[in-house]
Amino acid sequence: MVGQHSLSVGILVDLEWGLYAGGHVKCWERFAEAAIDFPHIDLTIYYLGHKPKEIAIAPNVRYRILPPMLGTNQIPFLHERSRNTDLAPYHLGLARQLRQHDVLHITSAFSFSRTAHWMAQRYKIPLVSSTHTDLGSFTRVYSQEIIRRILGWEWLVNLVWERWKLGERLEQQMMRRWHRLISDSDWVLLSKPEDFPVIQKFVSESRLSRLRRGIDKQRFHPQHRDRTLLQTTFGIPPEVPVLLFVGRVDESKRIMTLAQAACQLLDQGYALHVLIVGEGTAKAKVQQLLAPHITLPGVLPQERLSWIYASADMFVFPSDSEISPNVVLEAKSSGLPVFVAAHSGSVQFIQQPDIDGIVVADSSPRTWADALKPYLQDLRMRDDVSQAARQYIEQCHPSWREVFQEDLLPIWQKMKFLSHTKLGITSTGRRK
Repeated sequence: MVGQHSLSVGILVDLEWGLYAGGHVKCWERFAEAAIDFPHIDLTIYYLGHKPKEIAIAPNVRYRILPPMLGTNQIPFLHERSRNTDLAPYHLGLARQLRQHDVLHITSAFSFSRTAHWMAQRYKIPLVSSTHTDLGSFTRVYSQEIIRRILGWEWLVNLVWERWKLGERLEQQMMRRWHRLISDSDWVLLSKPEDFPVIQKFVSESRLSRLRRGIDKQRFHPQHRDRTLLQTTFGIPPEVPVLLFVGRVDESKRIMTLAQAACQLLDQGYALHVLIVGEGTAKAKVQQLLAPHITLPGVLPQERLSWIYASADMFVFPSDSEISPNVVLEAKSSGLPVFVAAHSGSVQFIQQPDIDGIVVADSSPRTWADALKPYLQDLRMRDDVSQAARQYIEQCHPSWREVFQEDLLPIWQKMKFLSHTKLGITSTGRRK
């Protein structure tokens, strides 16, 4: 326990904090903002970074940045800013800091989470896990990218990948590690409804609950629409429909599905412009395919994203490896018709397909092009889905504060009681 606070929680995020961070990191930034209103909670979120430092968010909330022991940023063929992690099995500097917490909460299966798992078992600290990433899919996709960087020749990559079934083996290895961590957790929070039957093979139903995603309904709002600013900033004519994508620009998000679908539509004479916000290995390929009907400004801060979302016309997100993507909620809150893959966590944010969002059946660029066509042709169809999308957010979706208060706090408080039971502490605070 820290100072006057009644409950100290340490959150372990095995990723770099900063501008280039993705939705996993930003999710915990939003929860940190929500925690400010609960002074009895002392929250420390551990992120990776180049130098050790502490960033105070409020008297009861802070980020603690620690350098990795064996960081992918130190290995040239593994380095990529938005997904750098620590490959070491144990982080000594982190371990020294974790005993101060009443509850530890892990969010992945890399060094920080593995260290917290060990400390929780060694010192009988309650351990909570939550899912934020489809670890199996990302392991498979990124491993193939890494092999490609090392070997260079595509025929050799395919030979190694197919003959040795390397992707399957690496994915299975990662999932065994993750399942071991969650099996040893005292509580597991799942963000994707379809995951409950799968995880119940490793964790009893009595130790499972839902962790939703929140949304800032004012930060992401149709009122921020400004096509004049979009034209001034990026040179996109106000009469041209804008297809927006926000996220990593690589195969993990199936970005080429969007690029090839847009290319087919352009070849058929449709007017459109693709705006892709993010960084990734496929940027050059997308630029080459769609120029001059493409803008790639890189990673942008949240305050700029709010008006960019609202100023676009459709949000196209073909990724099928999502657990619970913040960007889909941000787009809907901004009043955009969203197009999402049928076999991903994105579909949980579509209440009525073709009413408040469009679910695309497969990953074929032609299927995505066909799904987009009617909404490029008919402004009224776009407006109807836009209004329904915003209405869904206003009526059905919680804020980050509500999710923090309803999904996280009760579990942590329950774990605090468990910590007393594990350590033999009485209601007066004394050990038995």
